[in-house]
Amino acid sequence: MGEIFGFTSKFSSYSMTKLNELLEDDDKLNEIVKEMDEMQEMQQTKEMTLASNRSLAEQNLSFQPSLEQQKMQLTKCYCCLQDVYEAYQLRKCTLGLQWLQNLS
Repeated sequence: MGEIFGFTSKFSSYSMTKLNELLEDDDKLNEIVKEMDEMQEMQQTKEMTLASNRSLAEQNLSFQPSLEQQKMQLTKCYCCLQDVYEAYQLRKCTLGLQWLQNLS
């Protein structure tokens, strides 16, 4: 509400002719809008957010080498697990066949 009051109070002293001139002059109107406190605050917030995002992105990139190394290590562990599981299945099958042969 205060923002609207600040905006309207700025133009309350303008004559109708002056207001119509402003409506016709996009550059002047844009300049007035840019000078408004609310717009400057928004621009400052935008710049701070961009800087924060940039910082977070750089921090995330610094984790990449470690993540790549851990990913390779996990892949190796998974391959070993797969080999052990296949050996287990083969041994289980072999023992099952031997058990059946012993029954006969």
